[in-house]
Amino acid sequence: MEAQSQIVESFKNQTIFLTGGSGFVGKVFLAKLLTVCPEVNTIYLLVRPKRNKTPSERLRDIFSFSCFEPLKSKWPNFQEKIKLIIGDCEKIGLDIAAQDREILRREVTIFLHAAANVKFDQSLKLATYANVRAMREVLALVKEMTRLKILVRYPCFLSAHITRILCRCYSNMSG
Repeated sequence: MEAQSQIVESFKNQTIFLTGGSGFVGKVFLAKLLTVCPEVNTIYLLVRPKRNKTPSERLRDIFSFSCFEPLKSKWPNFQEKIKLIIGDCEKIGLDIAAQDREILRREVTIFLHAAANVKFDQSLKLATYANVRAMREVLALVKEMTRLKILVRYPCFLSAHITRILCRCYSNMSG
């Protein structure tokens, strides 16, 4: 339990930017983060249009997954912590509008980059855009962030290990 309390304390009053939060693992992680760390200030969530759905529609759909049901009954207004950032990790500048980029630049203290393309049957060029170039664009944004304390990159992780991993990452944040 000590590791979890370190994480809770480390995330308290922090502003998070999460990429990949609309994916399968990302949704579960987002629900877990809100459950374990309800005192985060804000979570900015990068969402792109996909399959004829707008980012706003996709954000609404995210909260319909069963992993959010316990949150809905325990904390009905949890969605107020989530702010939509429209963008796309496969595009230059993450395709984030200038005004949203400025908000992120000024406010974000923790950047959790979980976006990745795990389609193993696509061309190397597309996979490179989705994974390698996206990381370059993330790093460019990180360089602009004035309050950033930590960047965490996890393209695929096992949630059973997240407590230990984050504990290691955040152990020096409070000092």
